[in-house]
Amino acid sequence: MVPYFSYAILFLGFIHNGAQQDPVQRLEGFTKITVAVESVHDRAQTGLLSLPSFRAMQEIQTAEPLFSYRNPQNEISRSRIPTYLHLYTLTFENEEVAKNSLENLRASSEVKWASPIYTYVGDPRDFTPNDPDFSKQPHHKIMESEAAWDITMGRAEIIVAVTDDGFEVPHPDLSKIWHANTNEEANGMDDDGNGLVDDITGWNFAEGTNKVYNPSKPTDGAHGTHVSGIVSAQIHNRVGVCGLAGNASVLPIKFYGGGSWTSEVIAKSYQYAADQGARIITTSYNVDGFVGDEVFKAGLEYAHQKGVLHFNSAGNNSQLNPARQKFEQLLLVCSTENSKDKISYFSNYGWGIDVCAPGSDILSTVPAKKYEPYSGTSMATPQAAGLAALIWSNHPEWNSAQVAAQLLGTADATIEANPTKGGLMGSGRINARKALQEKIAPPRIRSIVGLNLPFEYFNEGVSSIELQLDGVFALDVWSQPNAVELTGAGADQKFGTADDVVVNLQTTIAYRLGTNRVPFSMEPLKAGLYRLRGNASILVDPFGEKLDGNQDGVAGDDFTSVFEVKG
Repeated sequence: MVPYFSYAILFLGFIHNGAQQDPVQRLEGFTKITVAVESVHDRAQTGLLSLPSFRAMQEIQTAEPLFSYRNPQNEISRSRIPTYLHLYTLTFENEEVAKNSLENLRASSEVKWASPIYTYVGDPRDFTPNDPDFSKQPHHKIMESEAAWDITMGRAEIIVAVTDDGFEVPHPDLSKIWHANTNEEANGMDDDGNGLVDDITGWNFAEGTNKVYNPSKPTDGAHGTHVSGIVSAQIHNRVGVCGLAGNASVLPIKFYGGGSWTSEVIAKSYQYAADQGARIITTSYNVDGFVGDEVFKAGLEYAHQKGVLHFNSAGNNSQLNPARQKFEQLLLVCSTENSKDKISYFSNYGWGIDVCAPGSDILSTVPAKKYEPYSGTSMATPQAAGLAALIWSNHPEWNSAQVAAQLLGTADATIEANPTKGGLMGSGRINARKALQEKIAPPRIRSIVGLNLPFEYFNEGVSSIELQLDGVFALDVWSQPNAVELTGAGADQKFGTADDVVVNLQTTIAYRLGTNRVPFSMEPLKAGLYRLRGNASILVDPFGEKLDGNQDGVAGDDFTSVFEVKG
């Protein structure tokens, strides 16, 4: 039986505006701790300060609830009674008191895990400004946008939340795209009871105000305005440029610039986006340094559990396997050039990348009612978000997994233009026409990661196996019993005989839309012959299409791989 309450600690971090460089973690100056309380109830049943571990902590100044969500570990351990995590933010007088409280809580048997507070120093925005004389948008031809627009240009009820550094709301190409909170009036009151006053056009979490743009700051909102134009600059309005989903709505959320960039600010931004009805979030920021930050991860998980599709830039370091690919709730987008689908020289790549989009020399809106071309995975990411908005506009009844499957499954292959990047650019470069017109192929298991090819063997003692995936699977299939089976042939080295041994496999992660590899753990394998089987009757995509196990393009056959474990 799960105890009524156990405790987990998360910590908030700061980021200060600096030169454009990868954010670097610092551990200093914290006065806040976010506490995750585990309970079998889906809502907190008692006040945090009434619990035994916290009654004695007189130095707690405030304890504010943050949000609650289902414990993701439930999906890994099927036998466990479902539990929920309830988050509170604790405020202390100074750093010394916070550090002492951290030590006391870590020493408590009720504390499940603890994460230090982080400071992030550097500029996380994933873009590289380019020459300002580029005056066209060839990326729309590449993505076949015009053919997609014959079907839909987007629908206003499909909301894309842009989390960024500010937004020029009155820009002539953007003035009609912004999502309006109709439950709020400009009267200095919190009409909808969400704790925010007059949040009619988004919210500025960086500075705690409803003003998402400061025209007195020349650089304020340049990045966010450019990203918003890529998503939804109006189409056929005789002004400026075209966004990919020109009739969709953009929810502007300023979460960076003008204040401390903390884990709490980011998590609240994602919570707000989901609670305001956004179906899509696009974040063109470097989040490599957030790996291990549980508050940030909780914000991602909250949005995921609300059915939000979340895109994030892959990064601009020309790097293989960036750290951010560990966040399974994100769909990572790499950048291609405007000809021949060659990967942009700056773009990150790797097995955790989900898809690519044009991100070099993308002309879009900037403040002062102007237009400029920028380059970066920051520009590729809103292209994918805009296409998701088009797909959802055409199929409003679909869920996030179905939209993701359609977007990834209709991408154009990039291997010919990038022969050394096979399997490292996701499913390919997005194609708007195909995404709205074509049926996707059934899902596949591409391979077992780590086999010593061409002889297909592991060394004795191997205790984990990882499957590399093609396509998007239904969210609940990988944790099902018998979804994947591993059988040892026994002494006679033949399958289907009396000495066969069934090996118990356990999934070690919760599958998310951004999951490209599914790992399993087991007892160390002894020398012998083994067969791994993926069950096509269980492993289906979000539309119910069964696994294409033999990769012949026809759904419905198991994936089977026979390999040897050598002593």
